[in-house]
Amino acid sequence: MRKGREEREQKKLTIDRRNAIAVAASIRGIVEIEQAKNDRLESKIQAIGVGLAAGGIAASSGTDKVFQTVQDYKIPVLMHLHPFAFSFLLSCAIALGAAGITWWRTKPKFLRNVIKS
Repeated sequence: MRKGREEREQKKLTIDRRNAIAVAASIRGIVEIEQAKNDRLESKIQAIGVGLAAGGIAASSGTDKVFQTVQDYKIPVLMHLHPFAFSFLLSCAIALGAAGITWWRTKPKFLRNVIKS
C-alpha cells in the first residue's frame, strides 16, 4: 500500500515537473518576442532621431551655399525653386538618407537574416 502511494506521488511530481518546464519555456518565448518588438521599436526611434537631427543641421547650415552653386551652374530643374523650398527639400532628402542609413545599421539581427535571404 505504501509503495503504491509513493509511486503515485512520484508520477504526480514527474507530471508537475514537466508542466513547470513547459511553463518556463513558454515564458522564455514570450520574453523573447517582447524583446524583439522592443528592439524593432528602438531601431525605428534611433533612425527617426538621427534623420531629424541631420535634416535640422542641413537646413540651418550651408544650404545657401549649395543653392548659390546650383544657380552658378545653372541647373535648370533647380533654378526655378525658391531658396526656402530648395533648403526644405534638401534637408528632407538628407534627413531621409540619414534615417535610412541609421535604420540599416541598427536593425535587429533577425531582420538582417530575413533581408539577406
